[in-house]
Amino acid sequence: MHYQPLGVVGVITPWNFPFYLALGPAAQALAAGNRVMIKMSEFTPNANAALREVVKDLSDHIQIIEGEADVGAAFSKLPFDHLIFTGSSTVGKMVAHSAADNLTPITLELGGKSPTIIDKNIDIRIAVDALIVGKSVNSGQICVAPDYVFVPKEREQDFIKTFIQRYREYHLDNESTNTQTHIVSDRQYTRLMSFLTDAKKQGAKVHTVKDIEEGQGRRVYPHLLTNLSPEMNVLQEEIFGSILPILTYNELEEVITYINERPRPLALYIMSNDNQVIDSLVSRTHSGGVAINDTAMHVAADDAPFGGVGNSGMGHYHGHEGFLTFSKAKTVLRSSAWLPKNRFILKNRDFVFRTLRKYLLK
Repeated sequence: MHYQPLGVVGVITPWNFPFYLALGPAAQALAAGNRVMIKMSEFTPNANAALREVVKDLSDHIQIIEGEADVGAAFSKLPFDHLIFTGSSTVGKMVAHSAADNLTPITLELGGKSPTIIDKNIDIRIAVDALIVGKSVNSGQICVAPDYVFVPKEREQDFIKTFIQRYREYHLDNESTNTQTHIVSDRQYTRLMSFLTDAKKQGAKVHTVKDIEEGQGRRVYPHLLTNLSPEMNVLQEEIFGSILPILTYNELEEVITYINERPRPLALYIMSNDNQVIDSLVSRTHSGGVAINDTAMHVAADDAPFGGVGNSGMGHYHGHEGFLTFSKAKTVLRSSAWLPKNRFILKNRDFVFRTLRKYLLK
């Protein structure tokens, strides 16, 4: 088996992790012997300038491209030897359509509504702390953020109380300089507020870590939502922000059915020490990845494959899997020249085919 560089790899990055999601796949593509062109987000001009400085001595290997949506659309239409895109499912479908015209192989790392399931016996503090990690990074503006949580019906109030108390402890009642991230843009802020307005109109109850204050820009502390119905927009669309819908259940079967009736998520989080619960959820649902008693941390396992499935993406990279993704595995068959094998086959075709039928078509 001979692994050969594909050629030129295109990388389209989002705004939320501009360095990591540009240099991560780029490093793996370069390790496989390729050249790389990176289309940076138009929302991160300062990060883009810094990255240009970092790679300025590697211009023969990496080129940085900037521009608005029209540049991104033109970029995705280039005849790359492989194209990797990180972003929304909606834009991912457009990228896939553009790449198809060139038969360009693609890796799509998208998003979706990643569920968290809390079982009936796990220490609620452990579960809440894990959720806070995934929901507070970038104020939930990451593709693997917990989108909604399933809580046993009898533990709902305990979960709400513990989440609010511990989030305040970590983000409001200490002197850490790592404060709550603002929502990235007015458009995204308005989108999140529309989720809250729609949910409240339809009877949802809102439980806030801290109310939104004037003069705080677009800073939004988590809003927990209960008393939900499936028609609410917050349960239909990926949230990508500081809102956490809470769904309750009596039996685990209800959770599995709910998840399987919806598009496959990028991640699934299980808060449990019960191997039977864990095995049931892992084997009977589909997701890009799973973390147990943790959220988002599986992405940091850079030697393990990462990617989505179905609506949350296709293909995977990271570590050795990244090398394989950005390489052509080429079979090389070498036969000895001194053995007249082919002459024997040609002169004894009937015997050869009778033998093959006898042993291969049993």
